[in-house]
Amino acid sequence: MKEMVIGLDQSYTDTGIGIAVDGKLKWVGHCSFTGCSNKAEKRLFLNKYIKHLYERYKSKYNIVIVTEGIRLFSGQDPHISRAYISSAYAMIGSLVDLAYSLGIPIYSVETRSWKKAVLGSSKNSDTKLEGVKDQKKVASVKFILHLGFEKQLTTITRGGKIKYNDNIADAGCIALSYFHSTICKSLGGF
Repeated sequence: MKEMVIGLDQSYTDTGIGIAVDGKLKWVGHCSFTGCSNKAEKRLFLNKYIKHLYERYKSKYNIVIVTEGIRLFSGQDPHISRAYISSAYAMIGSLVDLAYSLGIPIYSVETRSWKKAVLGSSKNSDTKLEGVKDQKKVASVKFILHLGFEKQLTTITRGGKIKYNDNIADAGCIALSYFHSTICKSLGGF
């Protein structure tokens, strides 16, 4: 049976989701948590969405979840707040519990690792891209655009400007990173 990877660039604002099957990206999207009023509701909403994907595809594929690793430090700010770390681990814990209840493996991958494996480098792109605010996100957006997912990444602002959803782009890359299996770390022991 083929392997289907659900890649997540998880956050409470907008979680990117990518699905890859046997090393090929098949779908990208996101959860914007419309209607959720707190973090607990957002975790439940995301778990319900992932469970829906699992139920839909479990008869066709062996399913795996890959999340982005939680950063305990950042290049710009070496002091990440305790509140951020607590809420980020609550989301990861919720996803681990879901994976356990479904009987599927869940892994984590560090940002620099998936970037190097999928994009060829963990360094920021030298070129700018209109519609991408954060220079660290340009390479993943360009990569996913090149794979043909422009419609899924693009929104047009009220002023007529293009805006790309870098969370979706990162999630697509995270899903693909599983096929470079030495970089993913099992979260099954949580």
